Amino acid sequence: IADKSNFARLTYPKFFETDDGTLLLYMRLGGNNNGAYVFNRYDAAEQKWSTFTQFNEKDQKSKGNAYNWGLYGNMKYVNGKLRVGFQQRSGDNNDKYLYQNGVYYAYSDHPEGFGDWKNHQGESITWPLIDSDEIKVFEPGDYITGHTDANSVYIVSGFDWTVTENEDIHIISKVRSTDRSRADFQDVALHSYKPAGADDFIITTEFAGADEIYTAGENIYIVGLDNGRPYVEKAQGGTNDFTRVYQASSGRTFDHGRVHIANGKLYYYLMEKKSGNAQPLYLQIIDLNIVPVDPVGADNFTIEA
Repeated sequence: IADKSNFARLTYPKFFETDDGTLLLYMRLGGNNNGAYVFNRYDAAEQKWSTFTQFNEKDQKSKGNAYNWGLYGNMKYVNGKLRVGFQQRSGDNNDKYLYQNGVYYAYSDHPEGFGDWKNHQGESITWPLIDSDEIKVFEPGDYITGHTDANSVYIVSGFDWTVTENEDIHIISKVRSTDRSRADFQDVALHSYKPAGADDFIITTEFAGADEIYTAGENIYIVGLDNGRPYVEKAQGGTNDFTRVYQASSGRTFDHGRVHIANGKLYYYLMEKKSGNAQPLYLQIIDLNIVPVDPVGADNFTIEA
């Protein structure tokens, strides 16, 4: 890379394309409990990446915040806007959270994210962001009881978010006791969603949980493993009315997987549930039968491979 200094100390690259075809890249600057999201754009004519722009400041404590924090989530370009959704990892290692806490969301009204950042209520926020409370949606740790001792609450897996073409915001997350052997062990899956035009989020525990959430048109889809086998559920955007439309009932079982959805097909990269080093990877392709602008017939799922 000719301008390698532009990319120094950055990790976890992800690419996406805007509606006008601009290629954007975002990466993480810093470490687990003191980090920032930074992003840039590719100039095709000059064949060169721009310098990075920060969504939030690193070293937040030195800039007036009570503590440093890092981000665990994603920056995405969804429904015509650059957006951020994450859980926070605080520099305070003595609170009740072992790693992450909170659910945070913001979006930009600038076509490429260079300013005009707002919280979910449409209020302008400090940019680059320093105090994450400006964009906090809610605290998953409030949904388990009796956990006040240090590092007793575990909020790591099962976090994702999306926004439908109607501007319904959907966020999934999980919270559980860190110690699985404690007498009051709790494990809660959460679906927080804000229908288009609503003032605030609806938060429900009447939710099966999932690893990924995806939108196509007005619908949302969750993807996960049930007893080690893939499933997909569908709901109308702005609701929690999920219906299971695909469930593998036989064959191999898997430990975990990663999802990629493109052109109406779900590509599920899965690691088989075995012991030691004998844990091969598989790809399962599920045809969602989605027409991206106006999804119909999505109840018919077929396995291609």
